[in-house]
Amino acid sequence: MLVSTRNSDASRVDTADIDESFPPERRLRARREFTSALRRGIKHVSSSVVVYAHARQRNSSHQHRLGIVISKRVGVAVRRNGIKRCVRESFRRETLPTTIPIDFVCIARRRKDNDLAKLTSDVRHCLHRLAHKIKHTGESSGFVE
Repeated sequence: MLVSTRNSDASRVDTADIDESFPPERRLRARREFTSALRRGIKHVSSSVVVYAHARQRNSSHQHRLGIVISKRVGVAVRRNGIKRCVRESFRRETLPTTIPIDFVCIARRRKDNDLAKLTSDVRHCLHRLAHKIKHTGESSGFVE
């Protein structure tokens, strides 16, 4: 049985209006950006990731940025790339409770299982814990919002 989709076109969501990219402004790319977050930041550890957070200066961009570190010990390239995609998507979809611009560095840990749902949950939990801590205590930055 064929169903006509001509009448249902009005109920479709136009995906051209939704920005689902992860632009370079939202990424940590230089070595000094990573080392700054790792040395001066605070960390939260979970079973699948370690996330460091470092608040940037107020006059910098208001967007949170993400850097991902994955060792070859985690697995083959296909597995590492899948983890990176999952972490980026979790970060991109998350709304954090602070306006302080924060740099996050996510370090994937080696695990036996291949549970990307657990990874997503751990990343979201770590991001919220660190953003909340920075917002309310001013740790890792020297200022409070």
